[in-house]
Amino acid sequence: MKLSQKFTKKLWLICIFPIATAFFQPRTSLNEKHYRNNNILQVTFLNVKSDDFNDTIESDLNIDNSRRFFLQSFLCVAALMPLVASAGKPEIDGSGQLFSPKSEMARGGSDLTRGIRLEGNGNRPIILKPGQAVQTVYETRFMAYLSRFLLYFDPAIRTWWEKQGVKANASVFAEFAESVEVGLSDYFVGPYGSYGSVAAAKAGIAASKQVKSDRSKIVRRQKQGVLNLYALLKFRYTSIAAKRQLAILFTLISSRELQPTDEIRSLLGEADNASITKIELSKPLPLKNEAVSRTSSRRGGGYSINSLPKIIVDFPPALGAAYQGAILRPIMKSTSRVLRINVVDSGQGYTKIPLIKIAQSDIGTGCEACAILNLRGCVESVIVLDPGYGYGKGSQGLPPKVFIDPPRNKDGSIKEGARPAKLEAELEYEIAEIDIVNGGNGYVATEFPNILIEPPPEDPDWYVKRNTYNPFEMAEDVFSLQVLTVNVKEMKTGDGQTVDSDSDFGGELVSDEIITQLKRDPVKLLPSSIRPSLVDTLKGLQYTVISLPSITTPVAVPSARYRAFDPIFGPIGKVPVTKGALELSTSEYTRLSLSGAVCTVIVRTILNPLELVKTKIQLGNDIEINNYALSMKNKNHHAGNHLHEKIRSNSSGDTETIEEVGTIEEVGTIEEVGTIEEVGTIEEVGTIDIIKSLITLRGIGSLFQSADITFLASLVFGSFGFGATELFRRSFTEQFYSESSGQTGEEIILLTAAALATLVTAAAAAPFEVLRVKSMGLVSAKGWKEVLDLFLEEKKKSANSTSPFKPKDLLPLWGGFAPTVSRELPFAVTKFLVFDLLAKAIVGLINSNIGEGAIPIKVGSGTVGLAVSAASGAVAGVAGAIVSHPADLILTLTSSSKDGENADWKDVVSELVNREGSISNLFIGLQARSVFFFLVIGLQFFLYDYVKNIFQVGSDDLSLVLDVFYAVRQGLMMDVTTIS
Repeated sequence: MKLSQKFTKKLWLICIFPIATAFFQPRTSLNEKHYRNNNILQVTFLNVKSDDFNDTIESDLNIDNSRRFFLQSFLCVAALMPLVASAGKPEIDGSGQLFSPKSEMARGGSDLTRGIRLEGNGNRPIILKPGQAVQTVYETRFMAYLSRFLLYFDPAIRTWWEKQGVKANASVFAEFAESVEVGLSDYFVGPYGSYGSVAAAKAGIAASKQVKSDRSKIVRRQKQGVLNLYALLKFRYTSIAAKRQLAILFTLISSRELQPTDEIRSLLGEADNASITKIELSKPLPLKNEAVSRTSSRRGGGYSINSLPKIIVDFPPALGAAYQGAILRPIMKSTSRVLRINVVDSGQGYTKIPLIKIAQSDIGTGCEACAILNLRGCVESVIVLDPGYGYGKGSQGLPPKVFIDPPRNKDGSIKEGARPAKLEAELEYEIAEIDIVNGGNGYVATEFPNILIEPPPEDPDWYVKRNTYNPFEMAEDVFSLQVLTVNVKEMKTGDGQTVDSDSDFGGELVSDEIITQLKRDPVKLLPSSIRPSLVDTLKGLQYTVISLPSITTPVAVPSARYRAFDPIFGPIGKVPVTKGALELSTSEYTRLSLSGAVCTVIVRTILNPLELVKTKIQLGNDIEINNYALSMKNKNHHAGNHLHEKIRSNSSGDTETIEEVGTIEEVGTIEEVGTIEEVGTIEEVGTIDIIKSLITLRGIGSLFQSADITFLASLVFGSFGFGATELFRRSFTEQFYSESSGQTGEEIILLTAAALATLVTAAAAAPFEVLRVKSMGLVSAKGWKEVLDLFLEEKKKSANSTSPFKPKDLLPLWGGFAPTVSRELPFAVTKFLVFDLLAKAIVGLINSNIGEGAIPIKVGSGTVGLAVSAASGAVAGVAGAIVSHPADLILTLTSSSKDGENADWKDVVSELVNREGSISNLFIGLQARSVFFFLVIGLQFFLYDYVKNIFQVGSDDLSLVLDVFYAVRQGLMMDVTTIS
């Protein structure tokens, strides 16, 4: 049903075109507004009413200058044709690959791939030109490796590659790599696209509009495009191997400004998924006399039991809720020093600094402290002058007790009403060990995380010289002292590998053997064991594959088919992967039909003299021309003139000159004059002889006898023959053809399409062909209306009918349908088959001889392609002429009878075969017809391809470009759907 609806709609357009051209001439005023907007030619018609249309039809029947009428009508319909280079519709092949119209890919990509409609991009210039770099963000090495990555990891793309079979060579890879570049240019060179950021849900699948960066600098916009690509690929390909390869891929972006360094680290973290299993605490060497040291707070001490240090570990670079940072816990021990003395109660009534005593047994060195009073006589704080040493050792780690004198009078007595202060001591603690509570995960195995120990909030009071209050006079040179550090000593990856900080885990090196394998296999990738290394450049940290040979000088391109070339990862082609569109729009089928009509009209009108000569030779009824040609051929001009005058005298009774007698119709019929055999045989007359005779006797204009009807017939034959063939061939290919059918399947579809198109064409063209043959069968030229009247009058006479004209009286015009089919069917099938086979053979031969060098030649594209079309068409025309000539001769003889009834074809064949020459009589006029179709079909195919290019439906215009990232996005959507 679907296929039938397509045929009905598009075939109707093909049908309506020649009918409108033949019978419709606009008579109303036209206000033509020609303006170009994206190559669209628009014509506006004003004041067209139904009454005006009826008047137009009625008045057109009285037009005398028919040739002018047809030319005007043809140009009018041509102006109505939309000239929009839409290049077909998007198509998805059997492997799931989207082929988008070339015009879409040249202006920003397809909405199907992007997932949303890209606004405001219609004025982007055409970029798809052979050999032209379509973007400047991504380097050759990156694009070539990305192509390999997609061919290896994407199932749909891999299936497409495998279907190429033996054709999957370096040239096909180059075209695929260029398709990747086109996709990068369309979707990932700036801030536009549905893959704006990782935060854009599922890489843009849920985006309602394209994400646009507000950054103004070009480099930042380009970097955003790189991040967009990273987001898509990371979400799509989630295996460990894919993540390692993506890390290598983005490492190949050599620009520090564009390389997504943090994102590469994230990929490595997800791939390694390492956890911390061992840490190393580097303690400073103990001092010779710790009892007098004042630097312990810089060597892991300075903490109280109530304020343990925080240990901060770098968070893993891997993104996602499944990854968490390591958790470390310090194990503390007392240094036996007094860290500080806290004021619990500031007391009241102090007029002088009270004495402070720190009491505890079994200590090494006593602590000394001094109280600080405020103006209200209260103890504001206590400064520890000497932390002492040995506290807490014999009292289960308890801090010593602190005693302070109460407020006293001048005489030393305790002041009444005063309140003594209360103080408490805190011991100093230092980090003894660090315990791994949780080793975390998602770390890069070769990039151990940093660990930071949060220092004490402040240095102790006693971090000064003994018995001095100057805080800037330090006990030791702390900058020369060792400090406490902690480092990761060992990690374990997700696959169980143990990585020690002292071991070399840099991965495998890129050997010569690996490079050789990469050059040999376009789908092969670097081993996943090869790891990017983070190096410090002048512009900052950047990843690189150190053992991979770099490109320091421009690389020579080894083939003219390549635009760029990487000596390890392969070429970038001049053209992307393309295919001919199978499903075209109604506008495009109509333009194909118009192209066929234009080329057929031009060629057959120009070569009308050959067709006329062929008909005259076949019929042999123009005695005047035939006898004159015979006399000229025998180089007996005088005898020829005498013979000519003798024939004229047989009908008129006297001997007049040719000019005095007039045409053969004025003196009698063929039967009255005599047959051609009386003066010579028609086989002795050649094409050139008849042409010379026509020009000599009737002028050069006589060569275009029946040109008006030839125009009509050519219009129908061209529009239907080419338009319907294109429709059937593409539709059948879309519905029934598969790659497994091979070359044979293509030819069967072509033959079937040509045969069905011939039937449709014959049904539409039968009336015009009958009138054309009838007109050419006349000795003197008549207009198409006179020929039509003569034909209808003869039919009425044969039926003994005197009734007024009725529409059914036109039915005899289709009496030539069967003969027309018998002629056109073998001709069309042979023509298309020979053309297709020969054109492919010639193109294959040319492309094989030019080897791996130049861009492949395409039939009908470029100078060489058009020449191939012309040569193949010429040979196909001769082949079709030979196969169909007997049917053409029979059609001519049956259609040109003057008794009102078409002669029975069986009688015609019998008469021809029984005459001298037997079967060879069926090929009378073959020479002229062969020459005619050698020129007609050759020029026809040449002009057909040429005119198709003008109407923007040429093979290049109807090319669909492989839209690589559609399969990537579709795979992502399927993954998301499965998860949800």
